[in-house]
Amino acid sequence: MALVEIHQLTKQYTKGDQTITPLEDAELQIQEHEFVSLMGASGSGKSTTLKMINRLVPLSGGRIILN
Repeated sequence: MALVEIHQLTKQYTKGDQTITPLEDAELQIQEHEFVSLMGASGSGKSTTLKMINRLVPLSGGRIILN
């Protein structure tokens, strides 16, 4: 069993009449003893993903399972 499982993770923000979707249907599994790095361009959802794993930001869709 994975330590962290992310299934169809989606995050959307509304700014005025515009909807911003930094994450859409993201999938990730982190196994015990794995070393993982999140990499990507600015605005690609790295910090948002970490904040959702830590329950600091609510999910717009999907699920996160922590073991």
